[in-house]
Amino acid sequence: MKKILLPLVLFGFVHTTTVYATDNSPEYDACMDTAYSTVDMLACTDAEVKKHDKLLNANYRKLMSNLNPDRQATLRKAQRLWIKYRQANCDFYYDPEGGTIQSLHSSGCVLTMTADRAKELGSLLANTKE
Repeated sequence: MKKILLPLVLFGFVHTTTVYATDNSPEYDACMDTAYSTVDMLACTDAEVKKHDKLLNANYRKLMSNLNPDRQATLRKAQRLWIKYRQANCDFYYDPEGGTIQSLHSSGCVLTMTADRAKELGSLLANTKE
């Protein structure tokens, strides 16, 4: 029974974590497919967050360079508030009484929010004509 239950539980962890993320890289999917522990899954997610964060920062810098000073100040304020919101929101996903799955929920939240914000800034950049 334990041999059957463990893969099902691990599948639940992987499935739960990947549900949050959008536009995962093939490397992330392959990493998660071979992850056998929470630590492995967190490492996969951390690496993917770094990729999306790099894109987010590149889009932010490009967008800032296309804006006038007043709009730059507004975007800077919004981005700082978004960072605080992402932290608070994803901290909520972590329930210390919920076991190791909670760390996967929290890191999945960071991944999804970071990927979504990178796409949002990229979309704003594509529509900027200043």
